[in-house]
Amino acid sequence: MKIFLLMMQLGTAIAQDSPLAAEQERLRREIRQYQKKNDWKQINRTYEKLSKIASKRFPLTFDDHVNGALASQELGQLYTCIQRLEKALVLKPDASERQWLSFLNSSTVLINIRVPSKDHYLAIQTTPFEPELQLAIEFAERELREKGRFQGHLPIGRYVFGEAFFDVEVGQKTKIYKQPPKESRVEKAEDEQEKQDQKAAQNRQKQEEKQRKEAQKAQREKEKAERKALEKAERERKKKEARAKREERAKQSSLTKGEGLSSPGFALKLGANVSGYLPREDNGPFRLLGPSFGLVGRYSVEKYINTPLSFEVAIDSHFAFSNSITSYGVLGRVFLKRPFGSWDFGIGYTADLSFLAYACEKPGEPGGINCEAPEYADNPRTSVGGQLSPLLFFASSGIGTSALWNVTPVLGREITTVANWDAEYSLFYWVFASAHLSFGEIAF
Repeated sequence: MKIFLLMMQLGTAIAQDSPLAAEQERLRREIRQYQKKNDWKQINRTYEKLSKIASKRFPLTFDDHVNGALASQELGQLYTCIQRLEKALVLKPDASERQWLSFLNSSTVLINIRVPSKDHYLAIQTTPFEPELQLAIEFAERELREKGRFQGHLPIGRYVFGEAFFDVEVGQKTKIYKQPPKESRVEKAEDEQEKQDQKAAQNRQKQEEKQRKEAQKAQREKEKAERKALEKAERERKKKEARAKREERAKQSSLTKGEGLSSPGFALKLGANVSGYLPREDNGPFRLLGPSFGLVGRYSVEKYINTPLSFEVAIDSHFAFSNSITSYGVLGRVFLKRPFGSWDFGIGYTADLSFLAYACEKPGEPGGINCEAPEYADNPRTSVGGQLSPLLFFASSGIGTSALWNVTPVLGREITTVANWDAEYSLFYWVFASAHLSFGEIAF
């Protein structure tokens, strides 16, 4: 029977508390809606309604107190804001809102002010930067003008109300403001004006001193910039002089380029060549290797045809040998070339006069050829009266290509390939790899 009674009492308590919890939740939803609109008056009123229906079973939460503190701060009611923050910090002592509370306690004072006349404005001499402190001053002014009394927190500082001044400072609780006699008010206003004039003069002096220092700093920076500019100009002048000296030395030690030429107009060639005679039905192939040297000259025709082309005339003396054949002769060529950057590419006509000497095979000695072999002894090109001719003469002409890379003002590297035909359309070929060495002061 006792258990049944306890259950009845518990059910009755739950039935009574459920509407209370639902009402609290509804009010909290209203606060969230008002927060979206920044409607601080409604948030403050809703918080007060929450406070009235709070109970031990359903107390206000930490967020409820913080929302109420923020609303009262935005309305300028710092005294109420501080009380609500203190209630919130009881629930969460380590919350970051403690810094908020410390700032308000350190920068404001709880004060009670009564004034005999409401027809004045309250203002602080040095307006605080923080918006919440400015709102607190506006709220206090409305209270004084409407009720003639204000009790709450004001920022620390000196205030003026009407024609008189009063100070809000730490340790002060109540301030009764009375209208002073007219003479006293005038003297006080004159003293205040004199202080303001002195302060303005000090500010002007500080500003002038600041401007003087800034002008000196600007002058020093200008002089420093001018010195740097002069030093830079001197370095550039020295670089130009050094560059001009190098170019002059290069000009004195290298060949002057002809007009329109990307390479020197005259040069000496030193290099190596590979030559060969392709096989025919009546003769076999041979392949020779040896040195070569020659001269080359160039002439630009760009001024005539408005195209960067030049003629190159060269003559090469070549000597080559193998284990059975020795060859020497002269190869002349006329090429048409065009520059591409540091390269010259060309194609042209070649002509060659060469002599070939065969070394016959000797008994017991390696090397040489079998001079009695039919391909040599019976070949009218290589034999006279059935005997291999010791010295053969060949004349041929054909086409060639050339690629020249200008490495420096005095040195170039060239690869020339030549394909020539003789009177019987036998094919000869040469590949020249040579270095061009410029000298003198000659230009075509």
